[in-house]
Amino acid sequence: MTGKINKKPITVSIMPTYYCRNKCNYCYLGEQTNQAKIFDLKLLAKQLAQIARFYIIESVELYGGDLSILSENFITEMDDILLEYTENIIYTSSPTPHTSHYKNINISVNHQRPDYGKNLELVTKEHPEYNVITVALDWERHVSARYLLRQYNGCKGYVTFIPYSQSWNNKEYPERFSASAYDEFLLQIIREYYDYRHEYTFKLSNLELIRDAINGKYTPEMENNIFITPNNKFACVSYLRGFEFFREFKTVGEWKKIAEADRENYLQRCAHCEFYKKGCVADHVVPHLDCNGCRQTVDWVRQFAMEDKRWI
Repeated sequence: MTGKINKKPITVSIMPTYYCRNKCNYCYLGEQTNQAKIFDLKLLAKQLAQIARFYIIESVELYGGDLSILSENFITEMDDILLEYTENIIYTSSPTPHTSHYKNINISVNHQRPDYGKNLELVTKEHPEYNVITVALDWERHVSARYLLRQYNGCKGYVTFIPYSQSWNNKEYPERFSASAYDEFLLQIIREYYDYRHEYTFKLSNLELIRDAINGKYTPEMENNIFITPNNKFACVSYLRGFEFFREFKTVGEWKKIAEADRENYLQRCAHCEFYKKGCVADHVVPHLDCNGCRQTVDWVRQFAMEDKRWI
């Protein structure tokens, strides 16, 4: 008689295609957005079954690329596969009539996107239950946090700021938003939101992530998140000369070996830190680079917001 195996929960980030018509100049995919390839759903079903042997699939994140190019039949068939493992499916793309049933739809809203105005109106006036996701770019350091946040008023979902990472596929984009600069930027965003919460219609997910991290419910370890690329390969975020790229694998076992090595790196680099497993909100632990765990922002939340149950 064998004992019950306790499986860890995991998020599966799935990219059915890299293709996108927007051609945003800061996009991490670079020229990969010209690739029309869409992955094979039969192979996806086998990949999810392989992941489920080792983990509980807690949630699935769908993004790309522009997923609005996917047909209704493709979306329906993909849904049937995903719902065998989780009902927590997050869709990040321009919505279409056959994707409106998703409970969580993230809309990218950045000034440098050609669809900025359309997407902003969508999340603030037409479908305010949608969520906003925005890449924090260098120019935003030079405008007020109040201006950035108030443009999203009307949205009743979540607003999430994510740090820009220099990509191997788009090395020419001249972004120099350092980890410390992003920490300072995020602190101003959170202080504005905290001080004037009654003026905002949306929830700020960055604040909730910090709460979870302080309570020991989040770590930046690679094993929390596995990617599936349009090539029907498993993948993780890796780095080459400081530039981010997707490292692909044929099996979950290959990916797990790299995830274990990443965990050792995290232990060696971060175990001495007071924020280790008690407040680190790094997107990834980046080898050979400065800490990107937003310690200044987390420390402020610890001191001023954690006990205020109205806000967190």
